[in-house]
Amino acid sequence: MLLSCSLKRTNLTPSKPTSVPSGAFWKGGIDGGHWFLVKDIHPHQNMAEINIYNDYDGSLVTASTFILVCSAHKQSLIEDLPNQIDNYDGEKISLIKSATSNCYLQPKRKIN
Repeated sequence: MLLSCSLKRTNLTPSKPTSVPSGAFWKGGIDGGHWFLVKDIHPHQNMAEINIYNDYDGSLVTASTFILVCSAHKQSLIEDLPNQIDNYDGEKISLIKSATSNCYLQPKRKIN
């Protein structure tokens, strides 16, 4: 008897909880992810207002203004966040790395 295996690419995107806004997009992997809602982008300041929601229950994880941080020799701009975002680690949003970009988004610190 001959057995064969095939690897099928499956859609990993979970069903969107009803509490997550319709404009939110999901980023993650087989171990989970988050829903991201980009509310506003300030391209001249390289900042974005982003809400992040839990992928399982849709609860709001954070709502913050994030600022782009890049290594000195690989500067970049916020262009197309749905295609730039890789994941959220609970503190910063990692962006997809490339030969010309090595950046992430960190919450903007408030000055008291």
